[in-house]
Amino acid sequence: LRGPLIATDYLLKPAISLAEERNENELVSSLKEIETQNIRRKLLLDNLLGWAAMQRGSMKCNLQPLQIATIIDKVINLSSLAVKQSGASVIVDRLPDVTHLADPDMMELILRNLIDNSLKHGGHGVEIKIIGAIEGPFLRITFADNGKGMSEEAVEKFNSGATPDDTGNSRLGLSLIRFFVEQQNGQIALQSSTAGCNIRFTI
Repeated sequence: LRGPLIATDYLLKPAISLAEERNENELVSSLKEIETQNIRRKLLLDNLLGWAAMQRGSMKCNLQPLQIATIIDKVINLSSLAVKQSGASVIVDRLPDVTHLADPDMMELILRNLIDNSLKHGGHGVEIKIIGAIEGPFLRITFADNGKGMSEEAVEKFNSGATPDDTGNSRLGLSLIRFFVEQQNGQIALQSSTAGCNIRFTI
């Protein structure tokens, strides 16, 4: 399933480079928009595969020593094009340089979904901040943006544990984030206001 999306990426990169060399700005802009949407399609596919595995009970949590800063850097790099296209910025603040038990695949999807959610719903130029701290045996990560925020109803549904199965309006990405956090023996809470959205989770 990922094959066609990966192949599209390989075709887009030389096409964008050629268009830039020829100063075809309108074509460059269109191709970069296609590239951004392709990144989001890959995330959606990963989410759907993760959701299917979760429903089958075949997704197992593989806790292992993980450099948290490394996985965050990886996800920021993966999201760099979409961030640039949105005029956004991602700031890592006070992240402890620690190795912590976590599932690398789950952590990557958590962070990819959080950044994508802020880019889609935060508005152009949104500022995303990632803050980490050690609290006893737990690592707490706070993910905040200064976007438009979410409705009070959506926040209440998320914090009450609603999923797409019991409320058709819940977002798949947010439901997977909560599932992945809980699989790593953590907890998650969402706050939102007109000043932005704030998600805090522990693992």
